[in-house]
Amino acid sequence: MNEEQSFLYSKLLLFKQNSLFPEILDVEVDVAKISKHKFDFLECHIVLYPYSRNVKANNFHFHPYEEYVRDINENKKSAYNKISDSSPRIFGLLFSALVVMIVIKLNPQDFYSTEAIVSAFGAYMLGKDLWIDVERWLINISKNFSIRMMNQYFDFQLDKNTTLTNYTHFAKSKRYGVSHLLSNKMDYIEHSNSQTVRMFFDLNDVEFECKSSETLHILSIHVDKEILADFNEKGYLLGVKFNFIHKRVGFNRCFEVFQSINHNVLGCLSEKKQWLNNCIFIRRTFVLGRLKYYQSSEIVENRRIKEFLK
Repeated sequence: MNEEQSFLYSKLLLFKQNSLFPEILDVEVDVAKISKHKFDFLECHIVLYPYSRNVKANNFHFHPYEEYVRDINENKKSAYNKISDSSPRIFGLLFSALVVMIVIKLNPQDFYSTEAIVSAFGAYMLGKDLWIDVERWLINISKNFSIRMMNQYFDFQLDKNTTLTNYTHFAKSKRYGVSHLLSNKMDYIEHSNSQTVRMFFDLNDVEFECKSSETLHILSIHVDKEILADFNEKGYLLGVKFNFIHKRVGFNRCFEVFQSINHNVLGCLSEKKQWLNNCIFIRRTFVLGRLKYYQSSEIVENRRIKEFLK
């Protein structure tokens, strides 16, 4: 076992049932342990899927992320801003450049004409619209390849450049009794029966927090009191993915780790979608923009990335 893997098998992500509010599950991450291993970025994805048919997605909530997303969707001020996708504009420029090159090749004397300028602008607008279909085609055709075209992972980015954010940050530490950390980027997905939150942390930004606390509170999961008994009795799948990222020149080297809680049993799914008790699924990838190369994967038996769960 190499040094990069060895530190994973300790309590990195902590799920604590609140002693005063049993319907609240506090989630903390041990960023101090992660920072010691000189990773540049950390992604943490959490999905919650209850097994009771009486429990729907609107019966439980991820805080604070759900409220931030709803604020944005309702055009309210939020700690997060919407991330714009520049891919259509880039593809439009490339498509326009291609049209200009063809014009120069076929009729170089028309390069400065009004028709050429209009054609270049029209090609840019057409390229932006075409990108939606081209992107979908690239994602679908590459989904079983070692090199794949990925969807944009994160839709929201933290706005940190406000003085009042510091006061809110201070107040959160008082509210939760532990230092609180908001992710630099995040995405929130709600289906009819499940919720998923994706978080991206720049570990260079959290070094100061690590000096005062080994663990940082990243969110809480609130379950409606009316369905709490049914929620606990029937159980749930609490899926976790860690992505530990080393930044390299032009690309990122990623070390992805998957482990979940299924009816209070730790384990993971294999690539054949078989549930394996007390195992971890590990994947090594390289990412360049939205291109992702899947180098290797493995199952590690009798290991766990979470040691604390009430």
